Amino acid sequence: MLNIFTPNTDKLETFYEKGKFVLAWRICVIFSFAFFVLSIVSINSIIEEMITFMVCFLISITSVIILYRTNRFKFIYYFLAITGTLLAIYASNSLDVMVHHGDFLWMILIITIQISVLSLPGRGVFCETKH
Repeated sequence: MLNIFTPNTDKLETFYEKGKFVLAWRICVIFSFAFFVLSIVSINSIIEEMITFMVCFLISITSVIILYRTNRFKFIYYFLAITGTLLAIYASNSLDVMVHHGDFLWMILIITIQISVLSLPGRGVFCETKH
């Protein structure tokens, strides 16, 4: 049975792969929830802010669906880092009247992904160290 915060990791072999997959899963679920709440809260705000939050929600929920079907966590990390960077750049440069809550969330996510997962082996939190 699939729990929302602990997905099935039987197809993954190593402890590090399972850790990276669970981290990607939980990040996507939490971001889906956060951006869903932000898009509902921003209904009475300007339309561009609500659309930005809805796009972020769709990206997050798409990532959850891809993870559920394929277990390809590294693709999701690259996907989130690239789309998050593009969304933060777009929103920061073109939407000057909105409060940038989502942009800060994406920037924190991008930094977390690059430090902990996509870094060189031996330099990340979930990467193996070579002795």
